[in-house]
Amino acid sequence: ICVEADGSDYTLYAHDTVILDDNVANYTFTDLIIKTLRNYETLVKYVNAKLNHFENVMDRGITKENIRQLFSINRQLIWYQTAINPIGDVTQYINDQKPEQLCSPANASEYANIRIEINQLDQNISMYQQIIDAIMNVSDSLFSNKLNITMKRLSAITLVLSIPTLITSFYGMNIDLPFQG
Repeated sequence: ICVEADGSDYTLYAHDTVILDDNVANYTFTDLIIKTLRNYETLVKYVNAKLNHFENVMDRGITKENIRQLFSINRQLIWYQTAINPIGDVTQYINDQKPEQLCSPANASEYANIRIEINQLDQNISMYQQIIDAIMNVSDSLFSNKLNITMKRLSAITLVLSIPTLITSFYGMNIDLPFQG
């Protein structure tokens, strides 16, 4: 996020589209930050819904496309985390340095609330990244189990076919063997 101040006007630049109300003119700097954090919170909830979908899909098996989508979701979470952490750094700077344009006693508690929101979002993102890792590990295990079952079947077929091959190879030699006639 980047907020550019020009007098009393603010220009907001963010990684994703931030949905604001019609009364944007009445927003303060902290309102813009809180609204942006709420937007990221909504995006993280959307990621949670996607992860719930993948947990349900795992019963039927995970495809390569599902794994690509999981990597895409993980990349989104990294982007969100990368966008959220600097907001925390800026609010920490404002709390520490207390620049008079941005910090007043009236909105000091708002910066503390912003910091709490950022910590919660960061923890949620980390948790969802761990869930994605767990889903990937489970899918690897499922693929390994399927491969093991396939290898067992191929081994059994090979064993069954090798016995007649062994017997016929003995009788294909140019020496006298019992029951050759």
